[in-house]
Amino acid sequence: MAITATADGSDAYAVELAEDEEGGLAGWCDCPYGREGNFCKHGVAVGLAVLGQAESVRRQRWAAASRTRLLDAWLEFRTREELLALVREQLAGDCDLRRHLELRAAPAGEDTGIARERILSLLGTRPFARYGYVEYADARAYGQQAAEAVTTRRALTASGRAADAVEVAREALWALERTYREIDDSDGLIGDVANGLAEAHPEGLPDRPARSGGDRRVALEPPAGRRRRRRRRHGHGPVRLPVGAG
Repeated sequence: MAITATADGSDAYAVELAEDEEGGLAGWCDCPYGREGNFCKHGVAVGLAVLGQAESVRRQRWAAASRTRLLDAWLEFRTREELLALVREQLAGDCDLRRHLELRAAPAGEDTGIARERILSLLGTRPFARYGYVEYADARAYGQQAAEAVTTRRALTASGRAADAVEVAREALWALERTYREIDDSDGLIGDVANGLAEAHPEGLPDRPARSGGDRRVALEPPAGRRRRRRRRHGHGPVRLPVGAG
């Protein structure tokens, strides 16, 4: 279960809390301290608020689920023309939605070059490399963008063009391997993207020997001499709060 909230401090900060694989509490916040990989005071405040308002949180989640069901039912009864008009209305005012749907549409076209261009552009680090290097604080946002390249590659495969997907994935992996040396991937997000791209086909992997046991997962190499910060997302070890909000 994940909980998202907005915490008011010197600014309004987005906070996300979720249970990690060890049963502890993992947290992320976009405040300066949180973006450095620390479990910040805003995460603590949200966790305490959840514990103190467990019943209220359950009711809010139930209300949200009810609204979702109502919306689904409403959409079910809309005609094709009404749905198209609704989507176009949203596209006119939401650049992120437009970009997301353009990525979904790219593999559906006959020109694989469009999908290739989209995938490679998603792997570009320039918007995130403020000092010529993607810092740990910016790696999460870059990883989220790069993950869309995996979605596009999978859509290309699903459209019946597996061979094209292999070639695009191969080129994307080479590009990612080059830029990886300039990314602080302490949390392994970019490595996950690489493995998602490599799912296209084993031949889509860069030329490298398989790991022991036949493991063909991509092993991107960090830059020589650059010490990476191996921080847990929740900073100082597992924070074991019994989040029981449903």
